Amino acid sequence: MLAIVAISAALLVPNLFPDPRELLRRDAQRLADTLQHAALAAQWRGENLAWSAEGSRYYFWQLDAAAPQAPSDEQGPHPGWHPMADDDVLADHGLSAGEYAELLRLGSQPVSESWLVFRADGLNEPYAIEMGNSAARFIVSADPLNRLSLDELPR
Repeated sequence: MLAIVAISAALLVPNLFPDPRELLRRDAQRLADTLQHAALAAQWRGENLAWSAEGSRYYFWQLDAAAPQAPSDEQGPHPGWHPMADDDVLADHGLSAGEYAELLRLGSQPVSESWLVFRADGLNEPYAIEMGNSAARFIVSADPLNRLSLDELPR
């Protein structure tokens, strides 16, 4: 009986108090899988989709071609885009406490905002997204063929 309690505790404790580095690695892998899904969904749907990050959340967007154009002072930074509503995988995601996601590079250029467009024709720019917390940093990167990699950066 004592052995069963010990085994149960050994399995339960790491899940109750997850290692921040491991939690970040899982969240970064989830982001990589979701980005790959978004790139494929853009091709399947025949429409451009976008990803953005702000604070401790990231979002997926679709362009509403039928949306009336608002006056230029009311359009915001990305007029005509609205959050994905018909794909549960591409719903907005909250990150774990203390984590961030940020687009670092699009093509060979640094970027000023975390906004990434997945083209319907599949000809996407290579990109790199950093995810981090106090324990670790990971880079999710994609090449022009949308092959993704996940690498840990030194702290």
